[in-house]
Amino acid sequence: MGAEGTYCVGWDAAYDDWKMQAEKSLGGEVHATEIHVIIDGKLATATHYTKGAVTTAEGETVEQQVRETSVFRKEQGVWKMVAHQADYCPVWVGVLKG
Repeated sequence: MGAEGTYCVGWDAAYDDWKMQAEKSLGGEVHATEIHVIIDGKLATATHYTKGAVTTAEGETVEQQVRETSVFRKEQGVWKMVAHQADYCPVWVGVLKG
C-alpha cells in the first residue's frame, strides 16, 4: 500500500508500481528517520518516517513526511519483504499523477 494510494498484491505488481514512481520522479530528496526494527525468529518489522522534499508537476518543491512499515520474512538465510505500507500523502499523489 503506497503513499500515493496504490494497493498492490504480489512482487510483480509492487515492482511495477515502484518503477512507475521512479520514472515519474521529478527530483527531490528523502531519507528515513526514527527507524525501529523488531526481529522475532524468521519475521521482522521495520517502521520509520520518510522525510524530505519532492518536486510537484508544477515545479514546486514541497516538504513531506510519510510513515512507513515493512514486514520481512527470512527465507533460506535471506530477509525478503513480504508487506509494505505507507501513509496516504496528497503531495505525493500530485507528484505522481501530475
